[in-house]
Amino acid sequence: MTHRLLAIVFSLSLVGAACSDDSDSATQETTAPTEALASEDGSAERDALKIVEAYYAAIEASDAAEVTALFADPTSDFFDENLRLEIWNAGQGMIRVDRTCTAGGSNPEGFALWACEFGDHQHLQRVVGAPATQIEHTFTVSAGGIETLDTVYVSTGYDANDAFNAWMLTNHPEDAAAADCCGGDTVEEAGANGALRRQYADQWAAYLQESGCTYTDIGC
Repeated sequence: MTHRLLAIVFSLSLVGAACSDDSDSATQETTAPTEALASEDGSAERDALKIVEAYYAAIEASDAAEVTALFADPTSDFFDENLRLEIWNAGQGMIRVDRTCTAGGSNPEGFALWACEFGDHQHLQRVVGAPATQIEHTFTVSAGGIETLDTVYVSTGYDANDAFNAWMLTNHPEDAAAADCCGGDTVEEAGANGALRRQYADQWAAYLQESGCTYTDIGC
């Protein structure tokens, strides 16, 4: 699957049950709404930002367990898919640059809103001189953790991923599918496939240099 970066929207809607200190609650289903963060002293925004920052730190550390723990209800299939994507990103050498987060007040349920903008700079992009992909995240955060995470990939023009994938199909067809976006059937496989993509990215960069080409030279 080609990693298109033209306003693709991932909506991770994980509205779940409130956390409880009761040891039996982990095995019981409930429809009670998650509580909003307390905000009598204006600390709700700061507490929500701590959770958002913890999310980014866990992703950078490839800590799937910590990422899971930060969500109010990490049980949906889409959460699992998005988690594998993030672990794949970590495996293939993604770094997030120039991140800024802005408080957005709260939604009708009282959940804190935070919007973060940054550049996702893949190892593949860095080694061939391609720009980072601009990303926009919007979080809603309750006392139970992250309730929703919406991600928008903003177009940056010509996509180095397309050129790399074409080179893979021509030169390494046996590994093209595994090295393509975006992971695998398990978190472990996602991390391994990301590392494989990084390995081939270095080979592609060396090939372009030896050939006197840049990543924008289609068919080189």
